[in-house]
Amino acid sequence: MGIKVERLLMKDDASLERMSGEMWSEVITWLRGKFKDFDPDCLQDKQLLPLMAVMRHEQDCACCNDTAGCPHSGARMVVIEELRNGYREYVTGAVRCSKIEGNAEEKKVGDMLEDSLIPRPRRRNSFANFNTLGTPSLTYAKGLASECADKLKGLILGGPVGCGKTHLAIAYGVQAVNQGKTVLFVTMPELLRMMKNDISLCRGAETLDKAKSVDVLILDDAGIERGTDWGNEQLYMVVDHRYGHGLPIVLTTNARGLDALQDEIGTRSRQICSRLLEMTEQAWIEGVADYRKIKAEKEMQ
Repeated sequence: MGIKVERLLMKDDASLERMSGEMWSEVITWLRGKFKDFDPDCLQDKQLLPLMAVMRHEQDCACCNDTAGCPHSGARMVVIEELRNGYREYVTGAVRCSKIEGNAEEKKVGDMLEDSLIPRPRRRNSFANFNTLGTPSLTYAKGLASECADKLKGLILGGPVGCGKTHLAIAYGVQAVNQGKTVLFVTMPELLRMMKNDISLCRGAETLDKAKSVDVLILDDAGIERGTDWGNEQLYMVVDHRYGHGLPIVLTTNARGLDALQDEIGTRSRQICSRLLEMTEQAWIEGVADYRKIKAEKEMQ
């Protein structure tokens, strides 16, 4: 054992120097490809191994197809060009892998979309893929909805069945989720059913609290059926809380105006509509027989 170690220690200096020279040549060629006006005179002998490590690490990352099997614990080694006291230096370090961060962000958005209850097939809804069909009221509604989404302002979309109200409301919600906002999308009848389930299952006011507190609440088909006193009281509590805390509501309805919506809601309607009037912009869509049908026919042509 001692003889082997001694032979290794006696390895000639010329061989070691040649190996070191080859490594430096490889590193310098690599750095010249990374930095404009690269100056090798700024390097020190002690930097050779750290720079070699970064170079090999970068080569691994370039071939990575599965971040789940990352052998570097989600980190990526880098070399940074810095100016210190007028001198150029090349500093090695590590950063979080951007691929893994991107996957994590994508997963977060996916989880938030699941929590939003926006139906999966409709998560592709966007303002970009909303066809106004050349109809002035749809053009206005799309522009207003997009503006409200950008400003996180409340919105009421009213009009006949099939005129594209829900598409615009979901486009608002998807945009909000992509901006990191919590969203709840639910029809009015379903919201009340969920609240009753909470009571029957002794879950307290879980759904009510969520409807009050999410960043964006989207109530689809408001006024589709005349509410009970209990249901309208729940709706009033939601609207009043969000009104008081400056949280937006996006509401779609078949009603053709606030007066018609007030008639459909029933009890508490005056207080609810008064707050909705103040906290929302409104677009009342007219002149569209059936958006879904016309859109489908155009896509088939």
